[in-house]
Amino acid sequence: MNSNEFKYEFNDTNLDLVGEVMDWFYWLKKSILSLNQIEKLIENSKIFDLDISSFSLFSQSLYRLYPEKHDKWFTKNKDKILTKLETHLKCSISLSRNYVSMTYSQLVEGESPNEATMNRLNTIRSAIPFCEVYKGKHTFMSIMTKLVKLKYKYDHDESKKETPAENLHFQSDVEKNRVLNDIVETHFRVKTWYEFTECYYILRNNIIIYCEDLCRRLSGSFHKFKNEAPVIAESILHSYKKMPIEVQELEKLFSDCCDSFNSFNNFLILIMKSKVVQNEYDIEAKRLMFINFNNYLIKIPKMQEFFDKLGEFSPTYFHFGELNQREDRAFKNLKEVLKKNVPNSIDYWNLDTIID
Repeated sequence: MNSNEFKYEFNDTNLDLVGEVMDWFYWLKKSILSLNQIEKLIENSKIFDLDISSFSLFSQSLYRLYPEKHDKWFTKNKDKILTKLETHLKCSISLSRNYVSMTYSQLVEGESPNEATMNRLNTIRSAIPFCEVYKGKHTFMSIMTKLVKLKYKYDHDESKKETPAENLHFQSDVEKNRVLNDIVETHFRVKTWYEFTECYYILRNNIIIYCEDLCRRLSGSFHKFKNEAPVIAESILHSYKKMPIEVQELEKLFSDCCDSFNSFNNFLILIMKSKVVQNEYDIEAKRLMFINFNNYLIKIPKMQEFFDKLGEFSPTYFHFGELNQREDRAFKNLKEVLKKNVPNSIDYWNLDTIID
């Protein structure tokens, strides 16, 4: 047997595992099936009885391990595959060799139009893995946004997506990366509360200084940034994602804290993309910039609460309370400057709803 081969027998009793096993062995760069086994597998009609997640993962794994066999299987069963997806995802799908387009009209309670589209596209990306572009939208959302635009000059349809394949990652890969990151972060977990709090004290202080400098630049001053946006973004990326000791009472607050910095990091990336400091604007990037800025403002209280409560469980080395007041001032000022200096910003987001 070849050193890269590993024997594994699939039958009707373990068929639901076929995609998961094949997906893992794709990453291990090993072949697990003989050509005869592959032929039997793609001819097995019970594949279509699998739940939608297992079925999509099978198609994805077959495509990556045995692309020619996947092409044969998909071509023969195209109608059945599309019917299965449409039935389970409650949508309509049109397919060409280069792109797939999906529309739907139902929303699950508590699910945003953005989530509804992306949840469907992630499944379709896995089940139909060979397209270059994946499109999706809510059937009636475009009509609604056009009507709203007539009155409010706001025409963004958050359900409408047109995503290149390279930007729509296989969810099984995302999950594996998450597990690997958790293993690495646990192994290299920060050892002391001093290191942990020092990291975030410096980060928060530098963000405040950056926002103060950004206000000056947007207001027409040639004031030089003490820390450029890429430096702040890099600091956020490398900030500690785990506490030195698991504190159950703080887990949710710390998760919210990390989310807040992620939103600010997105804001920074979009600041750079839109070239705001040079008064150049990419319209879509500008809209997303305001959304992420507001997301950060919304999450600031939870972030501040985390560091306020941290003193109940760890030694206090830094005065985070002083940072709270400076942050409130800095972001209130930045909000006003953005509103004043970024053309038509009110068309994208009403900043008055966040900080008064």
